[in-house]
Amino acid sequence: MAVTLLTDAEYKSIKDNMSTLKAFADDKDASPRAASHFRAVIKAHADFIAVEDGKRALDKAKKEQRATQEQERIQRQQARLTKLQEKMKSGTSKDAPAHTPGKSEKSA
Repeated sequence: MAVTLLTDAEYKSIKDNMSTLKAFADDKDASPRAASHFRAVIKAHADFIAVEDGKRALDKAKKEQRATQEQERIQRQQARLTKLQEKMKSGTSKDAPAHTPGKSEKSA
């Protein structure tokens, strides 16, 4: 299942909303009911952001792992290509039978 991450704008909006609500909750003039509600919303935002941060970290680790694997694959291919080019230059190959110039094959 694909993980859908928040866009940077959505992430920033939730973080900004959280800090705005925190200012209201900490306001000395806020009613206890409003402050309690703000704290509940702040906690929900904080929990959501914590999960999002975990998803982003996991996604970043997966991307780094894929990039590393791709780089290793490219290096292996380049090594194989270099070996093959060296064999072609020297004129020998394990897979191809040796051919001696000047000898003709049996005629039927």
